[in-house]
Amino acid sequence: MRRFLVRSWGAGLLALFIGITAAGASGAPASAATDSYIATPNGMVGVQQTLVIYAPKRVNEVVTISGTQGTVGTTLQTVVAPSGFGSVFWVPTAAGTWTFSGVGSTAKATPTTVSVAAAPTTTVLEIPNTMQVNTPANLLIIVTSNLGDVAPVGQVTVSTAWGSPVGSAYLSPGSGAESAFATIPWTPTSTGVIPMVATFAPTNGSYATSTSAQVSVDVVSTPVPLSLRLPGSFNVGETVWVTAFVTPSNQQGTIAMQVDNQGSIAGSTPLTNGAVSVPWTPQNPGFTNIQAFFTNSAANSSGVASQGIQVSAALPNDSLEVAPTGQNAWTPGATVTVKRGQNLLMTSSSSSGSPVVINESGPCVINGALLMAVNTGTCVITATSGGSASFKPATATYNVSVVKPKKKKKR
Repeated sequence: MRRFLVRSWGAGLLALFIGITAAGASGAPASAATDSYIATPNGMVGVQQTLVIYAPKRVNEVVTISGTQGTVGTTLQTVVAPSGFGSVFWVPTAAGTWTFSGVGSTAKATPTTVSVAAAPTTTVLEIPNTMQVNTPANLLIIVTSNLGDVAPVGQVTVSTAWGSPVGSAYLSPGSGAESAFATIPWTPTSTGVIPMVATFAPTNGSYATSTSAQVSVDVVSTPVPLSLRLPGSFNVGETVWVTAFVTPSNQQGTIAMQVDNQGSIAGSTPLTNGAVSVPWTPQNPGFTNIQAFFTNSAANSSGVASQGIQVSAALPNDSLEVAPTGQNAWTPGATVTVKRGQNLLMTSSSSSGSPVVINESGPCVINGALLMAVNTGTCVITATSGGSASFKPATATYNVSVVKPKKKKKR
């Protein structure tokens, strides 16, 4: 299915820096150099995060930070605030190990090395429900990054359910920042029902591979004036695209579409290049029919296409676990108390298998997987998973109350 995701990382990430500044954080955690240091969380390709530099001797100065991962690099700049902290947004462009170092006046700042995970992806194959033998049609493949605003790069291959190759093509970026598309022309040479799947193979390690749900085409010997092009799976609450197209494609007219027990999903809509596409969000689980009705305005004729589908229940939200190493998982929404200057090495996992991205707002800093309690106050930890074909993306928040350490009694 094609997912419609709202990605709004900027405000939360900016709060990380604002929270530190507002708290008047001073001094570095015990694990960092007390003079100056650089910190940023482990991340994921395409997901914006914040890089922080602590440089109290460079207040009101513009400082430069260099990031490298193999042959890939980036240069970032920020202004150090009166608190001694500066921050800048960064979007990882490659998976692997990144090292960030100060340049020029901050060359002596303690550098940091973090891990960036590959972006998990979802592949959708949309093919005609009915075709005439020896008549060409296009197979559409959509590959989407489950998290972040980056279009996957690589090749898609369509094959039959029994392994026979149908065709392959390289992806092209789509209109949405997180999706890429490929079209594979195909001409069936025999009749019968042919199930197919599409597999995405990334060009590099910055994206994870994924395989579509199986979808079938019924190849018949008679002409097919109107067909539906549908994905292979449907879930309550998950928006998909439904396309109806005519053969030949140079006809003039309109197409209307409806779903049994839900009503119209498209009124009479003029053809564009012989097709009409509309988004549809299933509301109820169970078996139903999608129907398309074509009216040829020039020939005063009409056609009907119908396809029975099974709508599955809504996908469950991904289940996340976040905890300091060796401790029980934190409860989302609960408050954990730590002492100022304390460091917690965090671990995370998800039921979907998707990497978990952790960010922070408040008087804390995350460096790799290390949560550093810089100053007193409340830090809000946000963990996010991109989900999978079986789980919805999910977000969980945790509160960390940073308190002053107790003074040691004099003997």
